[in-house]
Amino acid sequence: MRKGKGYKQVWYKTSTDGGHTWTEPTDITLQVHRPNYPQANAAYDFKEDWRTYANTPGHAMQFKSGKYKGRIYVAANHSAGGPQKQAEDYDAHGFYTDDHGKTFHLGASLNIPGSNESMATELSDGKLMFNSRNQKGDIRARIVCISSNGGQTWDTTYFDKNLPDPVCQASILTIGKKKMKNILAFCNAADEKRRDNLTLRISFDEGISWKKSFMIYNNSNQRDAAAYSDIVKVAKKEIGVLYEKDNYSQIVFTIVKWK
Repeated sequence: MRKGKGYKQVWYKTSTDGGHTWTEPTDITLQVHRPNYPQANAAYDFKEDWRTYANTPGHAMQFKSGKYKGRIYVAANHSAGGPQKQAEDYDAHGFYTDDHGKTFHLGASLNIPGSNESMATELSDGKLMFNSRNQKGDIRARIVCISSNGGQTWDTTYFDKNLPDPVCQASILTIGKKKMKNILAFCNAADEKRRDNLTLRISFDEGISWKKSFMIYNNSNQRDAAAYSDIVKVAKKEIGVLYEKDNYSQIVFTIVKWK
């Protein structure tokens, strides 16, 4: 895909009975993708032609309050042009819907070469936090972006050195509110060198600091002890963590009491 031998499509299904049944798939590729060649009479720009395309991985998010209440935002990533050294052709982006999937709109890309697998969550005052993997690997920390317009553009972008990362996927989730600030949970393989030390962190100041941390799993005898994860709020004081374990031989779900 990175060489331009076709392009990936984006579809979605919906369920109104908790996943027992699903609608027929809906193709939204041309709303959230940038393949130049289907556009009639458009000048072909190789460098702007999106090749690889992927959503999240993990969960999307929906604003629960503020100006953008109800907006569904999906973190995603793509590659553009031909493959480049250190995966610099990758760039993260997102897309959103304000009418429950009738129409979708592209948000801004990060414009950080090598940014890819990402997830987003809601901050206070209608802001959005975007958390991304640095595929380039030159800085072993998570890329963070903040948006004040629901993911349409980015106010600020930085590497969070408080969130070390070995070039792997991670997950982030808003789990509550305290003193007018949203409480965030973050989970990743918190190691700069290898996929190990899967750690759940809690922030009470919207990601400025992470006051609580819980070791979910580590195993120095495995090359990739713990890798991809996703998190979910299962109760007021509990977070569910789904993660890969011991060289991808198992997928495990555990519940952490964080409060």
